[in-house]
Amino acid sequence: MINYETILSSYDDKLTLMQWLKKVEAALKDASATGFHVNKRGNATITFSIDFANGETLESEPLILQQGESVESGEIRNGHLFLTLTNGDELDCGSLFNGEVPSLNVRSLEVSGGLLLGDDANAAIGGDLVVHGLTELENIKAYGDVETESLTAAGDKINAKKPVVEVMNGYSYRTGSQGSNVTLSYLGACKNGNKVTFVWAGTFSSGESGIAAYASVIVCGVNVPSSVCNLLFPIWSDVISLNRTFIYGDGVKKDIEAYVHKYSGNNGINLELSNDGTAIGSGKTLNFRYEATFLLSENLAA
Repeated sequence: MINYETILSSYDDKLTLMQWLKKVEAALKDASATGFHVNKRGNATITFSIDFANGETLESEPLILQQGESVESGEIRNGHLFLTLTNGDELDCGSLFNGEVPSLNVRSLEVSGGLLLGDDANAAIGGDLVVHGLTELENIKAYGDVETESLTAAGDKINAKKPVVEVMNGYSYRTGSQGSNVTLSYLGACKNGNKVTFVWAGTFSSGESGIAAYASVIVCGVNVPSSVCNLLFPIWSDVISLNRTFIYGDGVKKDIEAYVHKYSGNNGINLELSNDGTAIGSGKTLNFRYEATFLLSENLAA
């Protein structure tokens, strides 16, 4: 028969599992056991239990299993996913993409090698796209900033399938710079790469007294970003452009001088029309349009 007192005393001693098993083995030499169980208690904890012929069950103390190493970091190299464990071991988990990737929709993407999307591929980048190295992109949308080390194409030139239009931040009409006799119909500024173009168009009135020879008509000032204005180099004093333009209307058609001045502090420019030659009679409404383009590059002669 089973000596239950011996078994219970062994159980109450809170011994190690090996010690507990040895004592149970000794107690069961002349007893009959009908079953042995491993019981899951959650949180990586188990217990052992033994069923006896008389219906009694004896269960061991909880045993916490030894935990494995966790992942410390991961990275993609040559298309493979590598995991570094907390014990320093590195695991090669194989190719990250096997076959076709149907879509790519991420908040931020940084590519150190090459990113190649086929003719029918589409990618949507929800955050910033930073690319280092050779890149060929087809049908890609980036809703943040796109940063590349260089913009290149396989051929001799870059073919844009859509117009390339720069964001014209920092350009605006300079309040209070327009002459009292001037009415603007259009004022524009357009920067493309290393060139910027300004256009003024409208009318001006000669007034009751007319416009004397060599009198000036101030047309309008434009606020310009300092990074652009710093590359507008004067011809003399504050003048960065001197040319001629036609004015016409009310029986008058003549060419006059057009000056583009630079404001002090490198924060804007202004157009001035100068009536050289004969005077313009009173009561005239004259039309004008003037366009000036400037190269934006460092001064090689400096």
